[in-house]
Amino acid sequence: MESKPPVTIDYDNVPIIIRDTMTSKDLSKIKSIDVKKGIHQGVIQLLNLIPFAGGAAVGEIELALDVRDANFFRNYISYLYGLNDTTEKEREDFIKDVEKTANDYSGNVLAGMISRIDNINKGVILSNLTRAKMKGEITIEDFFRIVAVVERIPYADFKYLPQFTQKNYIPGGVSELLLSAGVLSQTGIDANVDHDWLELSPIGTKLMKYGLGMDVELKDRAKIDIPALQWENLDDDEKEGDDDSTQFKYDSWRGK
Repeated sequence: MESKPPVTIDYDNVPIIIRDTMTSKDLSKIKSIDVKKGIHQGVIQLLNLIPFAGGAAVGEIELALDVRDANFFRNYISYLYGLNDTTEKEREDFIKDVEKTANDYSGNVLAGMISRIDNINKGVILSNLTRAKMKGEITIEDFFRIVAVVERIPYADFKYLPQFTQKNYIPGGVSELLLSAGVLSQTGIDANVDHDWLELSPIGTKLMKYGLGMDVELKDRAKIDIPALQWENLDDDEKEGDDDSTQFKYDSWRGK
């Protein structure tokens, strides 16, 4: 009898694997990744959690992974390992929030998120943020915003965040990069120095507290009320072109 060809994991399978492993009943089977070893065993752990490919046995599954794929699964397993003591319901509810907010299949959203991180330790940060969302410590919108920040900052630069709990400036490009990523905000211009003083922004504070697990006080920032943008029809003598043209009414927005 001719043996069946092995089932190959391709890119179309990945969102399904992500969605199904996230909602698996028992994540305790996921073990911490040995960063010095290959990824094959880790992927097999994932597939053992779910009835993949019509119930194909692990020995019938072929893994053809390049370096990029291997890094993706390393980072995802690191993320999933950080959730191994959460409940199935907590993860199901999180998945629903992801799909509702992103208006997309959660497997695609999470796969995209994992593919954009460049360090296995960032997987731990993402799992910490996921747990914070599950506990109601941050909103799903906060989750997406902070994840976007994590993607942009080199892992080596996270260690500088505690230095900005008070106004500070670190030369050499550190301050500028963290400012552009959104984790810092300007506190004002000092005529005596050739730079702006910076401190943690609200997003940076939440990243530090809930993503990195560092002790930091959440600051209340004053809210600025901006009047709603308004449109009005032009008067007949002001119209140019079509009768239904409109003009942006901005005087109230500018405080006039």
